[in-house]
Amino acid sequence: MENKEKEYLGIIIITLLHGIYTYIDLGRMPHISFGIFDRISVGAFVMWMIYSMFLYVIVQMWMNQTHNILKQSIIAILFGAISATVKGGLDLGVTKLSDYLQSIIKLAYIDQITTILFGMLLMTFLIVFVAKRKIHFDIKRVRVPMCILIITALSYIAVVINYIHQNQAAIRTYNATEEQIYNLDYHFGLKILDKNVWFYVVFYIAFWWFMRRLTEKQEEK
Repeated sequence: MENKEKEYLGIIIITLLHGIYTYIDLGRMPHISFGIFDRISVGAFVMWMIYSMFLYVIVQMWMNQTHNILKQSIIAILFGAISATVKGGLDLGVTKLSDYLQSIIKLAYIDQITTILFGMLLMTFLIVFVAKRKIHFDIKRVRVPMCILIITALSYIAVVINYIHQNQAAIRTYNATEEQIYNLDYHFGLKILDKNVWFYVVFYIAFWWFMRRLTEKQEEK
């Protein structure tokens, strides 16, 4: 198996495991809650740390083809810890915002947006600055992953809008009280969270593919 095949297989496996762990053990939210020391919060921090570490190792082993594994493993641990801390800082901002908005629906899609943005920044940093790949835009090379990214984003927007519409329709139909409005918001917010995981998993894999194509010259195929 060639290095590029190992790289893509590694990205797919670690990202799927990331999503499965989030779905099963983290209540469908890859959210780091600073200030709350419990199993879920610690689990989320460790998950993001391990995910970032593996991405770093994948870059060093199969893109940079670095042979000093011990040195790179130590750097990977530091990189993972820093990345998870940055993610926790973003999530802290989301928590403060959600406390102000007081809506599970809004928390669900805002958390998804920040999760996707963080993943994009993480992968861009690794490919452009760690692997030192230069951007070579060629629409023919990026067309397929770019279309997948666009379709994924539009599909997610459609899902969120649909649940928001259902929520508003239920409020109008049943002339909901304040307590019922809160319960409906909670109900449809959980439905959005239930879908979030699989959308960001697909987006992450497609975005890695997009960035690799974007930073790859024609002769490097």
